Amino acid sequence: MPTRKDIINPFQTSELRVPTALWESVRKLTATFRTEGGEPSEPDRTPFRRYVDLWWVGVCIGASIGHPTKVAEWHKFIEGTVLLSDPWRILHLQAIAIAHHGNAEAVRDPTSVINLANELAATGLPLMIDAVRNPKAEPIWLAGDFLEGRKFRRI
Repeated sequence: MPTRKDIINPFQTSELRVPTALWESVRKLTATFRTEGGEPSEPDRTPFRRYVDLWWVGVCIGASIGHPTKVAEWHKFIEGTVLLSDPWRILHLQAIAIAHHGNAEAVRDPTSVINLANELAATGLPLMIDAVRNPKAEPIWLAGDFLEGRKFRRI
């Protein structure tokens, strides 16, 4: 597996974004979010450690559906430097772009790759967010059940 040193991050300054309308839900489902009093979030209620982790699930769901969603208003939550913390994501984003566009030329423009990823996340995030909105169960279990029950298509 490539390490951080082995991979060049072409998305270093790219904006990772989510639809503004979903931002509050994204915040509440991640451990990055702190309660009003500043206490750490509860793991059962926040199934994703970081914003990028939930964004990534949205990207993967959107890629499996194969339909990017155009969004009128975006919320930037971080720059692409975060992708070096999990360098395999850089390679996966490039593979998703190649599969989506049908040719390797798709990775020549890092901005278009990230735009595609953001639009795929915009497709997948509402599905994940809806899946964990059941007051009778903890979001961590609902997220797991939702992902386990999905039939991901091969791209």
